[in-house]
Amino acid sequence: MLVKELGYERVCCTCGMAVLPVDPTPEITQRIRDIAVEEGARFSLVDVKVHPEIAAEFNIKALPSVIIEKKVYSLDGDKIREGIRKIKKYG
Repeated sequence: MLVKELGYERVCCTCGMAVLPVDPTPEITQRIRDIAVEEGARFSLVDVKVHPEIAAEFNIKALPSVIIEKKVYSLDGDKIREGIRKIKKYG
């Protein structure tokens, strides 16, 4: 699970005004998504503006971060791969 802060943008549409999320760093999101797909893991994205309890629950100090099971990782691709492989191996 990639934990980061998203931006939001107002858009006029036929139904009135809509608010859509905007990813300020899509390259980071894509890189983490690619690692998850390569390793056969699920990918999800959590916005801490919407779910601040996630940051509190896992004691996340720096964003963006990656949560695998109950461990928090920095954006180091090798460490993320290692974390996913460890879960796959030991369950």
